[in-house]
Amino acid sequence: MRRSKGRDNTPSIKPVQKIELSEKGVKKRAILAVALLAFGLVFLGVAIFNWLSYDEGWTRIEPTSESSESVSSDMILLYELGVSDTSATAEYKALSVLYTELCKKAYRIFHADYGFEDVHNPYYINRNIGQEIEVEPALYRVFEQIDRAQNRFLFAAPFYTEYRNMFYDTEDFSAAQFDPYKSEDVAKYFAELSVYTSSEEHVRLELLGNNKVKLYVSDEFQTFAQENAIDTFIDFFWAKNAFIVDYIAESLVEEGYLYGSISAYDGFMRTFDPRKDSSYSYNLISRYDGKVYDAGTLEYKGENSIVFLRPFKTSDRDMIYYRYEDGTERHGYVDVKDGLCKNALNTLVSYSRDRSCGEVLLSVIPIYIANDFDGEKLKGLAQKGIYSIYSDGAVLCYNEEAVALKDLFDDGKTKFTASLVK
Repeated sequence: MRRSKGRDNTPSIKPVQKIELSEKGVKKRAILAVALLAFGLVFLGVAIFNWLSYDEGWTRIEPTSESSESVSSDMILLYELGVSDTSATAEYKALSVLYTELCKKAYRIFHADYGFEDVHNPYYINRNIGQEIEVEPALYRVFEQIDRAQNRFLFAAPFYTEYRNMFYDTEDFSAAQFDPYKSEDVAKYFAELSVYTSSEEHVRLELLGNNKVKLYVSDEFQTFAQENAIDTFIDFFWAKNAFIVDYIAESLVEEGYLYGSISAYDGFMRTFDPRKDSSYSYNLISRYDGKVYDAGTLEYKGENSIVFLRPFKTSDRDMIYYRYEDGTERHGYVDVKDGLCKNALNTLVSYSRDRSCGEVLLSVIPIYIANDFDGEKLKGLAQKGIYSIYSDGAVLCYNEEAVALKDLFDDGKTKFTASLVK
């Protein structure tokens, strides 16, 4: 709409007058300006100091900078500042720098999808079959753990490729094309592939000592791989963060940081606090009658390693799951012997006060990734100090007599109870 032209509100400009200022007045103004500047700098300095200072007590440690080549987005590091003789602020800053570097290093050395200069990670190993390769000591120790456990989950890597395609899909029709339970072609391919993945005669990782490894792949498997565009033979995939949590926790302890815990969003937690009177809690998530509940809380003191396995999403960040519209679910817990995802239990939380996350995980994989649940095997682990809590409907079954389960869910309609399994 055109407005009518009214009074001109442009301020009028008076003729410029020349005014002589005394030198005394200039000095006063200069002094005042300097004083105001100094006051401003002091105020800014106090603000920055307060912003960068930290109080004693439990604090989440953040990385010094965000990076796409870091595992920090998967992790939560909680630490009690001020327990040592170092000031809380100085401790936080040093810890943040170290944590940042560890997260970046962990990203590189455990990665199977990308290579990095001078880093011999699973990606590099997969592309140098038959070569003697020196890896990071931390990675070599993990390979030793897996070898001692006689577990072959690493070699399910070619299956993981197909499952990733399913998990990234958003439509049932296209997702089913990667599902061995629904696609005859995929089922046939998996049956042929499992002949190789299940046998150390066809694929194995040889540990040569002095942090050196060699990936052996038989000629027959290499031929099959070329015909089926397979270029990945080992991959941590869904289990990777269990070993990364261990790596970061153990590295922090080596540097003298003893009073904290680190957890990954996908269910792995490591408390590295040696104090016997320090209390911690872990939320127990369970699914009952199609709904996911905070079923209760596991309370414990001091050091602990916790592993949580479940066949369903607990957040939008979970990337190893697919749910069909009819409620059918697929997940990343794949049996290397046939390529099928399996879960013998609905939820399983296993923990140990003297074992690492990786050790706990390797102990329960054969029990969880199975067609049928074998409770006797869980009891056998309990005798070795690896205890478990699993859900049976609305009952939380546990096998450590001294366990402290608190805050069991009860809204008047749904009630969770706890039961000791002897």
